[in-house]
Amino acid sequence: MRLNPKQRNRLAVLLATACLWAAPVLAQKPAADGGQQLEGAWTIELIGDPPALSVKTSGLFTQDGAVFIQNVVPDVPGTEVVQGVGEWARSGNREFDLTWIYLIVSPTDGSYMGVFKDRAKIRYNADGTALEGNFAFQVTLADGSQPFVGAGKFKAVRVRIDPLP
Repeated sequence: MRLNPKQRNRLAVLLATACLWAAPVLAQKPAADGGQQLEGAWTIELIGDPPALSVKTSGLFTQDGAVFIQNVVPDVPGTEVVQGVGEWARSGNREFDLTWIYLIVSPTDGSYMGVFKDRAKIRYNADGTALEGNFAFQVTLADGSQPFVGAGKFKAVRVRIDPLP
């Protein structure tokens, strides 16, 4: 069966439309190595208990175990909190332990004032495009006191590739 030029153009447009529609879905990377590696860019939600402690942020996990989390610690007058960094380790089948910290420093002279530490135990969902689990945090000041501690749920969704048409 031969297609006339008009039919070929319509078919080409239909195929191009289908490819553009499917590209973001196909580009969403599942978990590496069947969920035994933690990597990539993620949109993260930490749902605190109480909910007033909830935050949304972004994070990056590297294959070699590094964690980079965008600063989401609320500003405390007289302090400045720098970028969160940490590490992850596989703790089971599709499960991981994370620890990351934010240093708390004086905005005037940069002196150390304390550390805000988060820990989480997370796991991949069935298709490897989301993470969920629990987290806990604590603030330890330079004098050793811990004025703030808390816990909650950890949820994350992989940042997907969304190519330009």
